[in-house]
Amino acid sequence: MAEGHRQRMFEKIFKHGIDILYEHEFLEVYLYSVYARRNTTDIAHALLNRFKTLENLCNAPIEELMTIDGVGKSVAIHIKMLPYISRGYSYNINKNKKKYKTMNEICERCMDLLRGTANEAAYVLCLDSNNKLIKEEKIAEGVPGLLIIDPRKIVDAVAFTTTTKVVLCHNHPSGVLVPSQSDVITTQNIKEVLEKIGIELIDHIIVNNDKYISCKTYRREV
Repeated sequence: MAEGHRQRMFEKIFKHGIDILYEHEFLEVYLYSVYARRNTTDIAHALLNRFKTLENLCNAPIEELMTIDGVGKSVAIHIKMLPYISRGYSYNINKNKKKYKTMNEICERCMDLLRGTANEAAYVLCLDSNNKLIKEEKIAEGVPGLLIIDPRKIVDAVAFTTTTKVVLCHNHPSGVLVPSQSDVITTQNIKEVLEKIGIELIDHIIVNNDKYISCKTYRREV
């Protein structure tokens, strides 16, 4: 029974993200790591009934935490470690993030990713709301003149991240920087798919070895 409940909680998080949880549910899941089999729901409720918020809970002295039935010293220490773990995780994922100030910088990065590639290939740059790079991922590779980009690959790339914006880029090994009809259709399809999950497609950049073109700008000019 408890094992099935834990599995359902994990599936809920993996499908919808941690933000969907109430405070007591978050604490309940966090305590799974110190209670291998025990139902942690009652302990989570007892802790929050006593300390009201997660912030108060994490700031409480170890001795006070141990006044709650079922909370020993190791559990109290585990609770006290929560903000340190959170800060450490946030620091490490943010310290090396590149923050792009201009679209030109992004386009230069697209050129770096695809420079010297003989076949057509596509990458996505996943950005947060502050234009910080979350990750870059290769999503397709074909042959010169033929590249099929599956929008589902982009959805997979942004899943479980803080991505709010995406830049798609691919190369034309022939050197001709003119979006094909297929490029235009692909761009629109991807834009519509991403809009459904609340993510903006900033642009689709096509590059060769030393130049690039914006599909967004190109479409405005024709």
